[in-house]
Amino acid sequence: MFWGLGSSFVSNLIILDLTFGTNHHEIILSNSEYKEFEREYAKVKEYNFKGDVNVYILCSIASEYSRVIVTGDGGDECFGGYWLHEYPLGHRETGQIKCFEDIHPGVKKHLKEMVRLGFRDFLYKSKSEREDYDAVWEYFIKIMAPRHLEPLLYTGKVLNIDVYTPLFSENLINFLRNLPYRERIGRGANSAAYSVETSPIFFIYACLPKGHDQTDESSWLRIIVNIYFHLY
Repeated sequence: MFWGLGSSFVSNLIILDLTFGTNHHEIILSNSEYKEFEREYAKVKEYNFKGDVNVYILCSIASEYSRVIVTGDGGDECFGGYWLHEYPLGHRETGQIKCFEDIHPGVKKHLKEMVRLGFRDFLYKSKSEREDYDAVWEYFIKIMAPRHLEPLLYTGKVLNIDVYTPLFSENLINFLRNLPYRERIGRGANSAAYSVETSPIFFIYACLPKGHDQTDESSWLRIIVNIYFHLY
């Protein structure tokens, strides 16, 4: 079964349902239901809870159906789905940006962190090279994805839920690392894996046949690859 919350990608879900014989369920929270979760979360947070309210809601709802969930978190980092993957210098290289100060403030903080952490040794240059794409990809894999996944993994542990993130597995990362760098760009939520990467609220637990070992990473990877090639 595919569980989505307020997903706007219904047409893609229908394709997945038909292809894999699954059932899609759309769960949309009302304002009152969300506020009730917020009150519940506020009580939990008093005990040094380190998660996030939205992740807490997702895990709480998912736990009503299964104690094992699979999420597409980490997919945009692995498949180069962010703007900076496509423009690793922080600008479009059209000649309009002449110095670091001209770059968008939101991007500048990532560029500064990349330099500070040693992913590259410059803040600005006019033309990109292969190593610039590689540096951005490694930055998202080693820094941004773990930071992104931390609230989810922590919440799952607190709620006694097994959380699997197959799009951020060591095997898949190593496979992508060996691809030509251009093949790692623009394959995030809107292409590769609408598969599982629509958002952290997209679960594919019951997609495996009954009796199948849900902890077998290779099984999850086969499902992802099959969906990827069907949709891309």
